[in-house]
This record gives sequence, structure tokens and C-alpha cells, in this order.
Amino acid sequence: MSADLLREAVVDRCRATETVTIQEQRVTLADACRVLAAWDGRSDLDSRGAVLWREFITQIPAAESGRLYATPFSAADPIGTPRGLAPAVGGRDIALEALARAVQILERARLPLDTPLGQVQFAQRGERRIPIHGGQGDEEGIVNFVNYAPNRTTTEPDAPASVLVPGSRFLTTEGYQVNRGSSFVMVVGFTDAGPRGRAVLTYGESGDPRSPHFADQTELFSRKAWREILFSEEQIRSEKGLQTKTVAGPR
Repeated sequence: MSADLLREAVVDRCRATETVTIQEQRVTLADACRVLAAWDGRSDLDSRGAVLWREFITQIPAAESGRLYATPFSAADPIGTPRGLAPAVGGRDIALEALARAVQILERARLPLDTPLGQVQFAQRGERRIPIHGGQGDEEGIVNFVNYAPNRTTTEPDAPASVLVPGSRFLTTEGYQVNRGSSFVMVVGFTDAGPRGRAVLTYGESGDPRSPHFADQTELFSRKAWREILFSEEQIRSEKGLQTKTVAGPR
């Protein structure tokens, strides 16, 4: 949503400004303008511009994001606000300064401004580094919310957080690590033949690295694929590899 609301205005403004000075360093914006103008506005694996936009939009914390808008959010007009890009004030343009800082961050990380998101955002499942789409939900306005936080409610092994690239709030020297977010995703249709559904558990069915189900659904999520939900007894019985166990309590 942040891109829907601001990208066009940001591109127009940076096209009119060749450079911005940040801490006595001149930053050229021409390439950043080109990348954002060509970006598809999505956070898919092959989206070029999503990384640059994230570094731009997160330069201003969500709690202060109203400063970016000409008209801040109003509860009296929740659909029509916020809107418009805030004008420069006192000779300072916070939007272009944020974009210039984003350019500097990607230069420090030695990443091209048009790096596809899937090259830097990943879930570490054992030895496998699985590309992940999505982004910082409240920061970027993305429903497909994925991010990283230390695991405190599971014994599942977790890759330690890497060192942040100087100036960035989320980009590490390894990229954007993901270990939580959209989690369980499901769609269901109620048909004449009964319920039909598809689902995916983005973390995988098992937290045991030795299990064949440790990363299988993370791979599905990466490909935006689904698994069928087995609803009827007939569907369950026909599943390959089905095992039935009878559990009885004390008598």
C-alpha cells in the first residue's frame, strides 16, 4: 500500500532532483528513480525495486510515517487518507533524503539497486536457503507479512540474526532473514460435493531438521503453491503413505 500511495510521486520528485546531500556526501538519484519507475509495485521473488523501496520507506518508522504524507491519516476519512507526498519544508525534503539513504545502504551492502527480492530475502531451513516473498507488513503495507525474530516458544533450531548493514533497520549482511510471518494460509470453497480446500504451513509441518516435512511446505510457499486439504474419509484413505495408529488410555 505504501507504494500504491507514494511511489509515483516519489519518482516524479526524484526525477526533478539530480542529487541529494546526506552528511556532506552527494548521492545521485537517477538510477534509483529508474528502478522505482520500472518496479512492478509488488514484493514477489522477481520484483526489482522492492528492496530499494523497503530501505526507503523504513527510513521513517511507521509511527512517524505521517510525515511523508501531505494529508496524514484521519479517522474521519479512513479510505481517503493518508494521501499525497509531503512537500519539502525549510529546504529539506525528507522523502528524497530517505531515498538517498536507501541508495547508500544498498551501496554499503554491495547490492545493485534493482536486486530482485528473492535474491536477498530467505528462510534458512537446515542447510537450505529458500527464497521468500512478502515484506514488513506494518512498515510497507503488505498483507503477506514476513520477518525475523528469535524463537522463544519452540525448540526448533534457528539461524542467529546477522549483523545489520549500517543505516538499515532490516537488511543484514546475509540479506533479509525470515522465520515467521504469514504462517498458516488457507482457502476453502463450499461446493455441492462438500468442502474443498487448499493450505500451506509456511514454516513446514515439522520442527525436526531430520524430518522430510521440515522444509517441504516452505518450498511450496516460496513457489506460491498449495497442498490439498484431505477432508473426506475417502480422501484420507487414498493418501499415499497413510499410517493409522490406535491410541488408548489406561483402563
